[in-house]
Amino acid sequence: MDMDMNTDANANHDQITLETAAGPAAAYVATPAGGTGPGVLVLHAWWGLNDDFRRWCDELAAAGFVALAPDYRAGRVARTIEEADAMRGDFGVEQTQSIVESAHDELLRRSEGGAVGIVGASMGAAWAFHLAETRPGQVDAVVAYYGISDADWSAIEARVLHHFGDRDQMDPLEDAEAMQSELEKAGVHARLEVYAGADHWFAEPSRTEHDAEAATLAWSRTLDFLRG
Repeated sequence: MDMDMNTDANANHDQITLETAAGPAAAYVATPAGGTGPGVLVLHAWWGLNDDFRRWCDELAAAGFVALAPDYRAGRVARTIEEADAMRGDFGVEQTQSIVESAHDELLRRSEGGAVGIVGASMGAAWAFHLAETRPGQVDAVVAYYGISDADWSAIEARVLHHFGDRDQMDPLEDAEAMQSELEKAGVHARLEVYAGADHWFAEPSRTEHDAEAATLAWSRTLDFLRG
């Protein structure tokens, strides 16, 4: 992804520890040089908190946001689908939920305003919708990269932008279109962007599915959407 031209190259980053009901959990935080800004929670895909998602935080901070990415895989990083699928069984839903919710609480303390944006990828997108559903007054916008959910859309107050490739073989485009239809029926301000030739994980440079052109366009749209 190309860095936005109106960004702050002096953004800072740090590793912190979240205290959660499931025990301590690490998180990566990136802040603008000025130290403050609107908050964005970054929720990683099933690989774990790898450099792709840290880079998302850095680029968000460079664009003026306080970005926080919790690690709900305890420092482990999968590099293949088989590794990620096997690792998924080692982490329960309640444990992940506790970490995601604690990260949201921490970001609310650190950012400007009473609500934050969320950018989630695949599994992380599903957790983004969970927060938007269960904490509607504290989530302003959700940007979902190739993520499907069966949330109660009528409970969501956040604006929604979701990015999908038309060659996605994990979550087919028709599922994204059906979700968009349900969002619209529920009265949610939602937009579906489709990328020709792109597959699942197209926005992650470490993946063989990475599509640089689609990723750059999606990131530009993401920043514009988060800025409102």
